[in-house]
Amino acid sequence: MRNSHCDHSTRANPVCQLRLGFLSTILLALASASPAQTLTTLYTFTGGADGAAPKGTLVQGKDGNFYGTTSGHSTVFKITPDGTLTTLHTFDGADGVGSFGTLALGPDGNFYGTTTLSSPGAGTIFKITSAGIFTTLHTFNVLDGNGPWGGLVLGGDGNFYGTTTSGGEYVVGTATGIGAGTVFKIAPDGTFTNLYVFNSSQYVANGGAGADPIGTLAVGTDGNFYGTTAIGGASFAGTVFKITPGGTLTTLHSFNGKDGADPWGTLVLGDDGNFYGTTTAGGAFGQGTIFQITPTGTLTTLHSFNGADGQGPIAGLVKGNAGNFYGAAQTGGASTLFGTLFEVTPGGTFTLLYSFSGTDGSFPYSGLTLGGDGNFYGTTDGGGKNAVGTIFRLSLAGASGAPSVNANGVVNAATNKAPVAAGSIAAVFGTFPISEAVSSTSFPIPTDFSGLSLEFGSAPPAPLFFGSSLQINAQIPWELAGEQQTTVSALLNGEGGAPQTITLAPYAPGIFVVNSQTNQGAILDAKYQLITPANPAAAGSSVLIFCIGLGPVTNQPATGAPALSKPLSETTAAPTVNIGGAAATVLFSGLSPGDVGLYQINVQVPAGATSGAAVPVNVSIGGANSNTVSTSIR
Repeated sequence: MRNSHCDHSTRANPVCQLRLGFLSTILLALASASPAQTLTTLYTFTGGADGAAPKGTLVQGKDGNFYGTTSGHSTVFKITPDGTLTTLHTFDGADGVGSFGTLALGPDGNFYGTTTLSSPGAGTIFKITSAGIFTTLHTFNVLDGNGPWGGLVLGGDGNFYGTTTSGGEYVVGTATGIGAGTVFKIAPDGTFTNLYVFNSSQYVANGGAGADPIGTLAVGTDGNFYGTTAIGGASFAGTVFKITPGGTLTTLHSFNGKDGADPWGTLVLGDDGNFYGTTTAGGAFGQGTIFQITPTGTLTTLHSFNGADGQGPIAGLVKGNAGNFYGAAQTGGASTLFGTLFEVTPGGTFTLLYSFSGTDGSFPYSGLTLGGDGNFYGTTDGGGKNAVGTIFRLSLAGASGAPSVNANGVVNAATNKAPVAAGSIAAVFGTFPISEAVSSTSFPIPTDFSGLSLEFGSAPPAPLFFGSSLQINAQIPWELAGEQQTTVSALLNGEGGAPQTITLAPYAPGIFVVNSQTNQGAILDAKYQLITPANPAAAGSSVLIFCIGLGPVTNQPATGAPALSKPLSETTAAPTVNIGGAAATVLFSGLSPGDVGLYQINVQVPAGATSGAAVPVNVSIGGANSNTVSTSIR
């Protein structure tokens, strides 16, 4: 194996070192595996008088209790934070059937909501007190709207605003027709005004107009309302729109499938003034997305669901205390079926928080609600003991209090699996008092973030690359080489929780992934450009694979110190690299100069490698195998 780096010579390359240091910082700031969270089932519906299949998001009342509805057996209920449920009202058909939307808390302390059906009529709007006194405020008749699915939102003028999924009467010239949904307002006393009718003839004719608004509207800082349509738009994949309190509607964005499709959920306003939401379909894997959109219509896809982390989110997001967003995907997850709960930052860092198993609930149709106690509350449409839905509480690792590391919470930062190797980079999950994510950007790498540190056995405090309330990325000290087991403790100013035992291995290879949606590996060409389908590597060319866990090296640097270019730090064991089913010639294997804990393997793409946009690549060393990533070969 040649003593080589970047240009395959022993000569230092400052430009290359600068690029690799930057790449290391980017990789280490990526979110990794999901930390363990605590989900408590507060109530399991029986399907009897208490109802079944809750679909609307819970809302917390002024009394601290939570209020919601069931779509099966059609009820309105109250539940205390400890799980005592009271049925407040059972719909009888005339006053509505099937309440799917979220209740809105009025300034008078009463709750306002909708039902999708009624007999007679085409759905209703109602008011209910915390004691269960019920009043029907309006019954739809199709011409003024049909089938309100979402809930109501309180406007700045004291009126409530909402949508119906179909109906409404539109007029074009002398012709009239039934629309594809409406936007309306209603006063607390029941005075009803239709503001806008989605024109179904325009939707059918050219796809330019939206249709079928399902989610609850959101109020912007400008006093206007923002919402989505599930279908319609330029690609018939749904739209995002803005509407003034007076009824002037502007289409801000038309989804095209690649950036999402079929948005059902409610938008939520972020601290940055942008809106955040979900689509039930589309994206890189066709299984839904999370997106950000500015008030003027610039849309950014933050995450594409891949099934393992969830699929088909129906509801929107809720903003947490630290400015991150939380939500539920109706299906997908570890079981591939029952749904997930997740966190996403405004920048798109995604963390899978929980996967339902069926016995603890299934199909979380509704969104999450942030309770006054800092926990999240939600419902599942099915599952639980009686298979007809549950109410749950999700407790996250908080941003205050004593730090602690989760059991089995230390994993390889590239593979998200145990074990880890000395000198390499690990993702550590637990409870950490970090209110905002922080990254180290210069040398020396810090060993504490505002007094928070990690200690592995008797080794010096670990260098810290990245920290958040749920996760810290750190270097496993070189001093632990040769040990098979050690402990890890999270300390705040020297004090912390009980240590957790972790397993160490001499080799724990893992290739970094730069795009979790495509499993694209961190592999560069000889010009230090990322290899992608648009920039594929050729057979015979040299590529650089960035990884961790390759074990002992020559010229080992101190813990926390960057590797040098003179002399190089080469692995003492020779790795085997397989690209597209063929063995690659290894030109260099060792620590990446200018980085801490990051390895690189320079190889020549074998002539026998298969070509394509997603060619598999894996590494083995010392009897241990890495994860398999993809790269592009022409």
